[in-house]
Amino acid sequence: MQEDFSDFLDLDEFAVEVSREDGTTFAAIFDNEGEVVTIGGAVVESSKPYLMCRVEDVETLEWEKSVVSIEKAGEFLVISIKPDGTGLASVELGYAD
Repeated sequence: MQEDFSDFLDLDEFAVEVSREDGTTFAAIFDNEGEVVTIGGAVVESSKPYLMCRVEDVETLEWEKSVVSIEKAGEFLVISIKPDGTGLASVELGYAD
């Protein structure tokens, strides 16, 4: 049975609106967790942007081809989509050129 994620993906709470290239939108939780890495003595900060959303909202997006636009965050390339078995998926994002 498919879980009901409407409370979790509520745009009035923590979710943001994500737009696909075709203009359709869906709700998702967006995180852009930062990470500090030391490379040859230099400290570099990087981020790992990702979405948590319904599988049905992203199952037709193409890895490393599709671009999504996230409200107040910009455009991102879809790197991978990993369903978790409950009806949700974690979508790894990269920065779009």
